[in-house]
Amino acid sequence: MPGPMPGAPGAMPGQPVGAPVNRPASITMAVRLMYVGALLSLIGVLVTFTLADTIREQVQKAAADAGTAMSSTALDTAVAVAVGVAVVSG
Repeated sequence: MPGPMPGAPGAMPGQPVGAPVNRPASITMAVRLMYVGALLSLIGVLVTFTLADTIREQVQKAAADAGTAMSSTALDTAVAVAVGVAVVSG
């Protein structure tokens, strides 16, 4: 097994091994907050996908109120864009 690369951190043969370094509390809190943010984003994405039918109804209603006829393809496109924007923007 080859030894450590030159200049790599760690103990070399014949050198004392240092004590393990504890992670600072601010880093631990930051990691936890990132996990919470990721969880909230996932929940937001799931809610957006479950509301796709509601978005479709609102687009249809807005088109009818404006007196505009929308084809099913245009409606599907509008819903896909709305869901996509909601997912990306969070």
